[in-house]
Amino acid sequence: MALAIVTDSNISLPKQVFENLPIFIAPLEIHFDGCSYIDGVDLNAEEFYRIISTQKKAITTSAPRPQAFLEAFEKASDQYDEIICISLSSKLSATYTCAQQAIDIAATKLARVKIKLIDSQTAGLAQGLMVLTCARQAQRGESLDSIVKNLRETKDSYSMIGCVGSLDYLAKSGRIPNIYKWISNLANIKPLVQFSSGEIKMVSRHRGISKALNHMVTVAKTSIGDAPAFGAVMHSDDLKNAIRLSDKLRSQIDFEELFITELTPVIGAHVGNGLVGCAFSPISKH
Repeated sequence: MALAIVTDSNISLPKQVFENLPIFIAPLEIHFDGCSYIDGVDLNAEEFYRIISTQKKAITTSAPRPQAFLEAFEKASDQYDEIICISLSSKLSATYTCAQQAIDIAATKLARVKIKLIDSQTAGLAQGLMVLTCARQAQRGESLDSIVKNLRETKDSYSMIGCVGSLDYLAKSGRIPNIYKWISNLANIKPLVQFSSGEIKMVSRHRGISKALNHMVTVAKTSIGDAPAFGAVMHSDDLKNAIRLSDKLRSQIDFEELFITELTPVIGAHVGNGLVGCAFSPISKH
């Protein structure tokens, strides 16, 4: 049986990384100025970061509509008869619920297709690396049950940490307590945020970007140890520091794969300009 992966657009994987893999995307939506935009379709990263760097706009996001997931299932079903759907953390978004609603509809419309829904319990590139791993396993011919079992056993091995330019966006969106945002407004203080138990938490703060980058490398090195790893460096309109972080990571850790990507607008809406971070996982865990 042929197997595909359906996920949502927050994964922020560059197209060239997954274009030859069985991955299908249900896009989230972004809302500002009284208009709605489909993430990555109506609005790309370059356009979005230009807009928010020049204009202070109230920006909100919403989960993919059930119809968006259903369309992804239908497209996948043209070639595949089994689907694993990996969603953004249910603690952060209604994406999981919308995916389940689409699966309920698909039970009638696509009765021959088996669909398994998994809550990634993370977001962004950590979820993206999960999706990438599962899609590669599917392409190698591994079974749905085997891939799901492996994912459940290894979900905790996917880590993500980032240095945000400002905590204002995360506070406005309710992803962190409002009281934290004043920290990032202090002179040259760089807060680091990390995923823990499906939620975003501020874990440390550093004076200057160099110290923040070095601390992220230390966190990754401590997590990975001497094992070979794969990962990605992410940024929101800060390629220069993304390259710096990538070079530092490669100098300290045995990365078999490490690419750089710009965060999709739907993530940028919650972190703003100037985020630099990384997601990673030891290869031995898979």
